Amino acid sequence: MNLLNLLKLFWLRASWNYHRFLYRILLEESEWKARIRRNWKNLNRNLVTLEEELRLKRTRSLPYSLIIDTTTKCNLRCITCFREFLDFNLNEVPDMNREVLEDLVECFFPTAASLNMSLIGEPLASPHLDYLIEAMKRHDVKLGFTTNGTLLHKLDIGARIAPILGSIEFSIDSLDSDRFETIRSGAKFRQVVANFDLMARFRNESGPNPFRLGISTTILSSNLDEFCHLIEFVADHGGNFIRACIGVVYREEDVHLSVLNKAEDYNRMYIEAHGIAQKRGVELSMPAPFLADHDQDRIEKGRCQFLYNTLRISHEGIHTVCLHGEPPAQNEYVRGRPFRIWNHRDVVKIRKNYDKPSGHASCRNCYIVNRGLNTISNRRKQFLPYLNNE
Repeated sequence: MNLLNLLKLFWLRASWNYHRFLYRILLEESEWKARIRRNWKNLNRNLVTLEEELRLKRTRSLPYSLIIDTTTKCNLRCITCFREFLDFNLNEVPDMNREVLEDLVECFFPTAASLNMSLIGEPLASPHLDYLIEAMKRHDVKLGFTTNGTLLHKLDIGARIAPILGSIEFSIDSLDSDRFETIRSGAKFRQVVANFDLMARFRNESGPNPFRLGISTTILSSNLDEFCHLIEFVADHGGNFIRACIGVVYREEDVHLSVLNKAEDYNRMYIEAHGIAQKRGVELSMPAPFLADHDQDRIEKGRCQFLYNTLRISHEGIHTVCLHGEPPAQNEYVRGRPFRIWNHRDVVKIRKNYDKPSGHASCRNCYIVNRGLNTISNRRKQFLPYLNNE
């Protein structure tokens, strides 16, 4: 570490501690406390960036992006969702305990910038929605999440979340109503589109810095031909981004659903999609084209978001590092002690080794840490997980 970075680190950490002290002694909410909170958030984000750049094993910053699985419930049964292949019903699993959630809000919201309310369930089905809306308003935290889009018209949910939205992403895989309702069993296509249009209206009314509105699409062999039309849909309906992912197939008998069967078609579509997105002003994010097995992967080491800037807490109150089915670390959250999990010895070890040969197996095989694992063989390992059990 050079002297300039050392001085910068010292100054940021000292300022971070000072703002934390001021925030804690001001018990009543006021404009002065709100100003301290805003400054503390900015300092925290800058400190996160520096500590990650320096690869520090123990941090003084706290994560600015939160993923808290406040609910396990979902009102749909999507054919490619991992929930359908578990040996238990997540809808019967208890949601996050309210006392745990309130403690997480107290400890992490003052320095956080965004919250995703659930990755394993439908976020808008959370029983804690009303509480979280008020907590986000109070702590200047933006809501960013993916939704199946079926509940926004109920109880004025769309209108209630619009003021705190940073980003909302609808799961839409097809513009053919029959195909859509086959993939997203339990959803009504017309209602989801109506709710997308509802949020587009709120976006247009949200002022000079509107929230992000878009769709996420799971690409399968059956809907690959529609992807470019989905880009047009986003532009025509007032959205500004689309994110694609390759569908995971969990059973051998469903392998015909995988886009891995149409690698050449995907590569042609990739070029066409980027041209359309640029023309229509839509931000596009999608996996890189497939490489043939005889081509060498162009692997670049990436950064793991779950070690410095993103915290994920499961519905059971467990800090889970990574989204992998076998995460490299899981530790129970200790109320009132945020650094107990954020600087836990397991996390410290991962920060040191995640991109090295000595790192955890989940890290060594991660396509985020190891960017460029794009051959058909490597993607078969990633997106046909049943092969790994053979």
